[in-house]
Amino acid sequence: MTGTSAASLNPDLVTRLEWWLSEKFEDRDYLQAAELIAFDKFEPTLRSRGRITSEAEALAETTEVVEEIESLLEAGPTGTVDVPTLSDALSRIERLEGRIDQLEQKLEAIRDERS
Repeated sequence: MTGTSAASLNPDLVTRLEWWLSEKFEDRDYLQAAELIAFDKFEPTLRSRGRITSEAEALAETTEVVEEIESLLEAGPTGTVDVPTLSDALSRIERLEGRIDQLEQKLEAIRDERS
């Protein structure tokens, strides 16, 4: 058994990204502990498959770290970005092309008036 599974992420279905920042995340063990705590809170379908250190596992069980991370998570993400679906992006492109066509027609009319 290699420990692999047949799970994958379809990027076309990703519509929003959220992230949290903390200076403490510079410590890899703390970051991994925060990830474990976030998994418990958000229960994601997919989890990272990186090896979690025993130090991170121990940190994730300490009351102080759990409270810090839960407080950080409850305060909301540090940043977010909405990712348009392919259909949304194509619709926006079509609208922009229409607006460009209108502007080009207006510019051509202005040029004709000046001639």
